[in-house]
Amino acid sequence: MKFINNYCNFIICVFLFFSSCASEKKIAGYTAADQKSSSQDKIPYGPYIDTPPSPLNLEEIARKTPYPKEVKKLGIEGTVYLELHIGKRGTVKSVDLIESLNPILDSIAIEMVKELKFIPAKRYGKFPIECWLTLPFSFTLE
Repeated sequence: MKFINNYCNFIICVFLFFSSCASEKKIAGYTAADQKSSSQDKIPYGPYIDTPPSPLNLEEIARKTPYPKEVKKLGIEGTVYLELHIGKRGTVKSVDLIESLNPILDSIAIEMVKELKFIPAKRYGKFPIECWLTLPFSFTLE
């Protein structure tokens, strides 16, 4: 009798697992169909991500970032805000400009951010997943 009871519990758990993995998975209010239907719909860092992405080579990129002389002469400094699509392998798949500072500095920030490598975001601490992350990229005069 105990074996049958455990077996029934196992079958119910398997059924619930596979029914939750159906084609219409809901993740943080989005469905799989919504994600594929429009490139404008982006899944941000949210409650389904328990380990956020973290950059590996941020200091190296900061050292390599050029600050053009013509922009320095104008005294332009500030922050460019970028939205990064980070893949399952920790690479930057695409970059969107959210807030511009200067066209020259914007293009430099986008090019430098494309070289960033990340430890990918993870679900349940185990499974790497894609996500979107907003990153401020600062330019300061010294």
